[in-house]
Amino acid sequence: MQIVDIISLTCNALKDECISSLLLLATKRSIESKVYEQSIQSLFPNCTIYPVVPSLWVPSIENQVDEATLDTVVKDVVVDYVGKVDAVLLGCTHYPLVKANIEKYLPVKMYDSCNAIVDAMVHEGDVNPTAHIYTSGDPVVTKKQVYDLLQMDVEVLKL
Repeated sequence: MQIVDIISLTCNALKDECISSLLLLATKRSIESKVYEQSIQSLFPNCTIYPVVPSLWVPSIENQVDEATLDTVVKDVVVDYVGKVDAVLLGCTHYPLVKANIEKYLPVKMYDSCNAIVDAMVHEGDVNPTAHIYTSGDPVVTKKQVYDLLQMDVEVLKL
């Protein structure tokens, strides 16, 4: 069994790109750890990184607020970066669920952890890739979100 962390997978997806300014949307712990920033800076030493914790996004997504409220919550975070960034990194597995909302206000290249996970799981000849997901949150909610995003029924375990 191979264990791969989401941050490495996500940042490796950027390696062949040309990024000069990036909006890094991630959780408080991820931003405070600077792991994403260090990884991105190792790929793009001159990249300007704007690390932002959209604190209302996860609760809004998990509590399934109405679309208008969710759209406002997303807009309030990203609108300030129009014209400042040429890419967005969605550094939380919840954030691809609001990708369309982000693109509505900030139409730039977007990178997300879910695509990186799928790319890492799909191997030549591997017809039925499997994964075990560990979460610090509610495993039932996470299992549903993984299915909604990846159309994969996976085992989700509480950390």
